[in-house]
Amino acid sequence: MKKQIFLLTALAFLAVTANANKWRVNNTPGIDADFTTFKAAHDGASSGDTLYFEGSPTAYGTNDTITKQLVIIGPGYFLNENDTTQAYVVSAKMHGLAFLPGSAGSVVAGMHFTWSVDLGANNITIERNFINFFLHLYAYVDDSYLGCANCIIKQNYITAAIQGTDYAAASNILISNNIMEERMRFYSNSSAIIENNIIISSSYTECIDVHNSTIRNNIVVGTIDTNTGNLIENNLTNITQSDVFILTGSTDGQYKLKDGSPAIGAGHSGVDCGIFGGSQPYVLSGIPAGPHIFDASVSTSGSTESGLPVTLKIKTQN
Repeated sequence: MKKQIFLLTALAFLAVTANANKWRVNNTPGIDADFTTFKAAHDGASSGDTLYFEGSPTAYGTNDTITKQLVIIGPGYFLNENDTTQAYVVSAKMHGLAFLPGSAGSVVAGMHFTWSVDLGANNITIERNFINFFLHLYAYVDDSYLGCANCIIKQNYITAAIQGTDYAAASNILISNNIMEERMRFYSNSSAIIENNIIISSSYTECIDVHNSTIRNNIVVGTIDTNTGNLIENNLTNITQSDVFILTGSTDGQYKLKDGSPAIGAGHSGVDCGIFGGSQPYVLSGIPAGPHIFDASVSTSGSTESGLPVTLKIKTQN
């Protein structure tokens, strides 16, 4: 039964895009997949290929690096907490990942990282991932710091900080519709658009400490530092969470705005502040764009005459 659901989930993944080669990655014993580790999949794929990682209790790698342009897609996270997520409610985990020269243009979505994600290349998109540690706007390789530019960080759940360094610039970064449990900090060598995020920190008073950035429509438990070059508008700061959010339901769903929340319509141009406002609202459980099977019923018996009865429930995520 479980093996069949793995296969059905993979078939839904494979319908997402139609360009380049697509590879199935699954490390569960008995599953017929193209690769079982991130490193093997990375080394075996060509630039432009897509790697589909399926949910597994076992991590797919430790602190890996990416030096090719790849699309990396997992099933999402908090899958047992929200409705109609995946038929198999287990995330695809990696310990950490560093984007290095050669990986420009890569995309990663729907993955569960238990360590840091490091951006040492340009035009990287990090969307709809659970990053259970830091997201660094740089990578440190061979005693050198590598910066990044034109990267997109959106719709993620990040338990630590988005952190820059004064040794490498991070320019023209879009940081939108993320949940962060710590803070955001980078220096005067960097710039960003920071909008529609929620920052819930119990460790820092200054939750956004950046430079040269547009900062709008965010909901922040603490404060926003007024550093050089910043445009700061339509944010809610020093909030009491119970005044703003429903605070019930799933780990990420609890941050929906409650009736009468001061964040409703308080953003720039009248949009809601927080992760569900703006043009690209947060997606519960980080379900990647495209079709996915959220329920599968496979009979335990069949016949040559009638075949094997299978009932699927599928929906498409924007």
